[in-house]
Amino acid sequence: MFPSLRGAAILKAAGTQHHRVHLSGSERHAMSEKLHITPEDEFPEDLSKVGDKDLQVLDSQVQRQLDYEYVADGEPNPETEFRHYDLDEEFSERDKRED
Repeated sequence: MFPSLRGAAILKAAGTQHHRVHLSGSERHAMSEKLHITPEDEFPEDLSKVGDKDLQVLDSQVQRQLDYEYVADGEPNPETEFRHYDLDEEFSERDKRED
């Protein structure tokens, strides 16, 4: 979890890569059936194009993955952290548009 953009910059400077891809309807459906999304799984390229319900499901999957990584590895994978941060940013943007 990033308290600020500084955390994202630190991870990017550390040489981690942030992977995003475009998902088809069937890929999104298969992704929503999983309880978590691993760093190797595909992730939407543009979260602003993801519907509210799908975004909430994706957020839950990323949060479950973060929880798993903390328990199993003692720390999260940088890709999972990037995804979590991006989801938080998208939720913030949507909150601003609703006001």
